[in-house]
Amino acid sequence: MTMSPTSESSTVDLEMTVFALALAAPENEREAFVRQACGDDADLCRRVLERLKWEQKMAGFLGSPLISRARRSPFPARTPPRRPFRGYPPHRRGRHGCRL
Repeated sequence: MTMSPTSESSTVDLEMTVFALALAAPENEREAFVRQACGDDADLCRRVLERLKWEQKMAGFLGSPLISRARRSPFPARTPPRRPFRGYPPHRRGRHGCRL
């Protein structure tokens, strides 16, 4: 299965497709799969293998949060709604409705 890209966007698409398929393969067969899928394109093979190496090194670092959402903030998620200001009570108003 040799793939040959024709443009920049198809090169990136091809790289990501081969990478995703390699991730689905068993870990001990990934390099052989990538080399077969890339065929003569040594640059594509190098880039995909490099991505695989980084993925293995990071071990899904961004896949799950370090701190659970429940423990993230000491404040409640929602605060009760505030009562809208409706002016000062009559005993607190001055001559023109201003506060005393």
